[in-house]
Amino acid sequence: MPITLLRVLIATILLVVVGFTVAPYATSYVSTSAVVNAPLINISAPFSGIIVQPTKPVSAIVETGETLIELKNSRSQRGTLQNAQTRLGSLNGEIVGMEKQMRDLASLRANLIDRRDALVAARTAWFIPRLEEAKANISRANTAFLKAQRNMQRIEQLVKSGSTTQTVALDAETELSAAQADLAQQQAAFNQLQIERDTLDGEMGIDLTANGFEQIEYRLNEIDVRLADINAQLLERQAQRAGLKNQISTLSIEAMRQERFSPKVTTSGIIWEASAREGATVAVGENVAKVLDCSRRFLEVQLPERHFENIPTGTTATVQLKGSTERFTAQVLAAYGSGARPNRDMQAASPRIETNDGFRVIVGLGEADLNDAMAAGSFCDVGRTAEVRFELHQDSLMSRMSRLFEGLGGHDPSSPALTSGEKTAPIATE
Repeated sequence: MPITLLRVLIATILLVVVGFTVAPYATSYVSTSAVVNAPLINISAPFSGIIVQPTKPVSAIVETGETLIELKNSRSQRGTLQNAQTRLGSLNGEIVGMEKQMRDLASLRANLIDRRDALVAARTAWFIPRLEEAKANISRANTAFLKAQRNMQRIEQLVKSGSTTQTVALDAETELSAAQADLAQQQAAFNQLQIERDTLDGEMGIDLTANGFEQIEYRLNEIDVRLADINAQLLERQAQRAGLKNQISTLSIEAMRQERFSPKVTTSGIIWEASAREGATVAVGENVAKVLDCSRRFLEVQLPERHFENIPTGTTATVQLKGSTERFTAQVLAAYGSGARPNRDMQAASPRIETNDGFRVIVGLGEADLNDAMAAGSFCDVGRTAEVRFELHQDSLMSRMSRLFEGLGGHDPSSPALTSGEKTAPIATE
């Protein structure tokens, strides 16, 4: 009996051990080859130059907005900018000269207008006594004409009565004609003076006795034509200057970008690959630094492709990093078929096992705490392997149990062959 009890006890212990060993594989998909991964931010030199400010050392933390590295171009890129700036200086000089010419011409024009107005005023004042004198001459001539006319009438009466001779009558007629002619002359002189005065309106400036007004008007017309010409040239130069300023602004930005390269960190991370020392030369396109983006960590799990539809997006997974006793839950972010081509160049780690018929499951781990010295020193655990368990759906649990025990009992030749990435159980992978 003691031997029988001992056998029962040993059998019970073995069953318990087998139960604990097999239970995870009966209720979950289990992978022991998952790798913690994260994207890398590669910084390449846009030109050949010299490192003025190197990056921080490997595993150092960089914050968002921090200058990662600073390069100085080994060749000057300011030739075009300097030519544009020289042209701008020349245009500014031309514009200043034209503006001065316009001010001088405008001042001369104002002076000519003042002179014309002064001449108009003086000539108008000069015409006042001339017109008064002409009026007096007309009055005198008119008086003489009336007197001669009355005398002619009196002599005609005397000739009719025989009191005087015909010779006296002829003399009186001659005097009347002379008086009439003098009156007409004085009236014409008055009319001429009125016409000359009326043309002095300050704009035409016509003087029938002098050419001073005509000279002033000629000069004013010449100045107006010159001002219009200079103004057209000035507008053209100002338009050229505005365009040149925009070009210089663009060239300044481009020259600064081509002369200095100082990229800012777009997201907090850890220096994965540091640059060379200060003063080192780099070639165009050379990779100068790499930053590990710890805000987008993930686990990459390889599973046999026959399980593809059983692990949809959002499936809960239990993760335990190897070497750690802590377990935490995560969710499946994506699942890629065996034909997908991952971009390994942008990832810091690679999976340990690659299977031809396997598919890739991406499990999100969330952002790492960079304030934790241990997390920063271990590169946010990137590259570490982990054991990941994916919970089975309740409706397929019994069928998985059946397949599991069939696998434990012996390999069925009719079942699919085990891949190099699977454990003994057909639902477990490494």
